[in-house]
Amino acid sequence: MKIDDNNNFLLKNYVEHHVQIKNQIFRIQQFFMRVITILFFFSLITLGACIFKIIELKLLSIECFSMCLYLTCMLFQIFLYCYHGHELTLKSKIVLNAVYNSNWTSLNSKNRKSLQFIMQFSSMGVVISHHGQCTLNLNTFVWIMKTSYTALNVLRKE
Repeated sequence: MKIDDNNNFLLKNYVEHHVQIKNQIFRIQQFFMRVITILFFFSLITLGACIFKIIELKLLSIECFSMCLYLTCMLFQIFLYCYHGHELTLKSKIVLNAVYNSNWTSLNSKNRKSLQFIMQFSSMGVVISHHGQCTLNLNTFVWIMKTSYTALNVLRKE
């Protein structure tokens, strides 16, 4: 992104575009996260039940294989949601870096304020979550994997 004083119209479009993106993310979060939260809740219950069932089955049986395949597919589905939420956060940070690396010191004060506005919103990053819970990022997926492994170890010992 190359920004200088000759691109006032272009800079105004960047700011308007950034505000529109934030509004769209807010709308997506309001609608979509209700569904994702319910999906995560029932996925965790199903995941626990699946792990419990796998422990009861013989290791090399067809039922164990099919249950492991089901578990893998379910984890892959959760991974896709978490991965794309994480990628959205990383892409929002690219805007921050592009503004910072531009020649913003040569701009007039109005354009610097516009860039500062973009930088402030970009520095927070775009995080999709449901009231701070059920955040879509790779840390959530790692937490799910750790919880599943812990549940598996606890159930095996009993």
